[in-house]
Amino acid sequence: MKLLFLKHKTIKPYENELNEEYRYFRKWLEKLGILYVIDYKDFDDELEYQEYNNNNSNINSLYALSQNFMKKMSGKYETPGEYHIIYFLHAPTHSESNKAFTTHYWNDFNGSVCVDMPISEEFAKRPDNWVWRAFAHETIHAFFGILRNAWKINITDYLDQACMEYKKSNPKATEEEMTLICENVYHNSIEPYKDKLFADLPIKGIATTMIAIIGILNSIVEILKKKLEASKIQNREDVINRLAKTIAKQEGFYVKGSLAKRNNNPGNLVYVGQKNAVLGEKGFAKFMTEEDGWNALYSQLNYIWDGKSKYYTTDMTISEFVDVWASTSPLNERKAYANAIANEFNTSINTKLKDL
Repeated sequence: MKLLFLKHKTIKPYENELNEEYRYFRKWLEKLGILYVIDYKDFDDELEYQEYNNNNSNINSLYALSQNFMKKMSGKYETPGEYHIIYFLHAPTHSESNKAFTTHYWNDFNGSVCVDMPISEEFAKRPDNWVWRAFAHETIHAFFGILRNAWKINITDYLDQACMEYKKSNPKATEEEMTLICENVYHNSIEPYKDKLFADLPIKGIATTMIAIIGILNSIVEILKKKLEASKIQNREDVINRLAKTIAKQEGFYVKGSLAKRNNNPGNLVYVGQKNAVLGEKGFAKFMTEEDGWNALYSQLNYIWDGKSKYYTTDMTISEFVDVWASTSPLNERKAYANAIANEFNTSINTKLKDL
């Protein structure tokens, strides 16, 4: 696995501190048994930022390096597919870019996954060496992206959900504990694919061709299995989509001026440091956009269906699910909540989630 650290001229004043962070990060990779080569290159191109869309005037917009800029730089400093991950290290020169740590793997960046790391002098000089842990967290996101985009493996990135649920039950969680979450996610969900992860990235178009060839060579039985699995996935997506919209309605998201609406948070999810969110009223997450809020809700429900949640299982009945999801609501409201979900699926509140 080849990693490229593109170091912008703006971080030179505290590069000595960052050298220590790189050392901790390399030790962490070695601890996990990750085979790697790291290259470091300096760059001085003018940084270009992109605003996250924000429809709520009460929230300051976040700014990150623009995706077009990172794509342009990835083409300038590497040959296609040379590096698995490219880390853009720079000072947060835009006033609202300080916390916009972002992993981009849903776009084509010359075959690589790109990570935006706006590292301030304050972050670099933290006595607890926090920056390398940020590298570790974003690297786990990048691993999911490599498997999904380069190798077309249908794998769900649930890292943020795992961190969110851990913080929910451990409000005073340490940075070391959060790094352990990253490690557990790697061992449980990513390491089984390390033969792909550590391999050279396939050139553009090869992955699609390979999948087509494999599909032709598969037996009729395997083809039928894939069709059945596709049907199950489609049914799951439909269930989660309908459940999410019913939850949003019960949480008051469609009511103008409601807490859920003000927070762009259709699921009224508790704030635990989610991406593109800040702490809102009563401890709930306040997302930058409605799309961010919907994505967080869909991710949380998929996290449950993947069997990763400690609080929910698909063996729960609708009634049991609501009792946990809306645990602070009065009994009569929870009953109405459960009945609304049951009515959406034309079933009873005693139906298990897996049977919807």
